[in-house]
Amino acid sequence: MQKGLPPKNFATLFLHLP
Repeated sequence: MQKGLPPKNFATLFLHLP
């Protein structure tokens, strides 16, 4: 995963987590 991603992407990834 790339570092320095915006918080929006982080939130999306969190929601995609099981």
